[in-house]
Amino acid sequence: METIASSAPFIHALSVFQRKYPEVSLSLVNGTSPKNYEMVLDRQLDGAFLTGEYDISSLQVAYEIEEEVLLLTSVFGKEDHSYPEVANATWVVFPKGCPLRKANEDWLQGEGGSFRNMIEVSTLDTMLSCVRAGIGYTFLTESVVDTDDEQLHIHRVPEPYRFLTTRLVSRKERFPSKAFAAFAHCVRTAGIGCSHPTSPTKNSTDPSINGVCNGSNSDEIRDGRVIVQKPSSI
Repeated sequence: METIASSAPFIHALSVFQRKYPEVSLSLVNGTSPKNYEMVLDRQLDGAFLTGEYDISSLQVAYEIEEEVLLLTSVFGKEDHSYPEVANATWVVFPKGCPLRKANEDWLQGEGGSFRNMIEVSTLDTMLSCVRAGIGYTFLTESVVDTDDEQLHIHRVPEPYRFLTTRLVSRKERFPSKAFAAFAHCVRTAGIGCSHPTSPTKNSTDPSINGVCNGSNSDEIRDGRVIVQKPSSI
């Protein structure tokens, strides 16, 4: 996920994992959440970050966070903090498949607004630059928004669209991957996403999900691979 992948806690988790388990091959690739979901089920991936709601009955949830969604606008041309007119606004969005974009579309449809005026971008930096310049508005999760950014106005969004859930998942296996469990532990320890992650045991009956390989130390994970898919945009 663009927002997760750009966060300092995620980079820290990767750094810790690679230092602790140098003989494990770790690959990270981009993809939308729907694609990630199918690839985990098809055994093309060891695990993935999924944002949104899916049938996870056949999956283990290693980590789960709920993030607040914020509406960002530019201070350019508007000095007060009154709620912006959104019906005919231009929107800066990630590609199709992004849950933030879907929430944005659903909200506008409910308000009778139009989503025809949009600029599609592929990186977080480009999105923020467009908003700061007054080109358009956007939805982003709280974890990547700098509340001290003097070029941005930050607004709450309506309750039905205010929160998004992201999960790090893997398949339910008789013999779960020790390498993936170790990676999940690094993610949980880093506290990626927000300050109130849910319990790692939620939706999980697999004991290896709840610690580093049932208490294994780094010497017990000498090789293996972890291929994790992160949404190309949240």
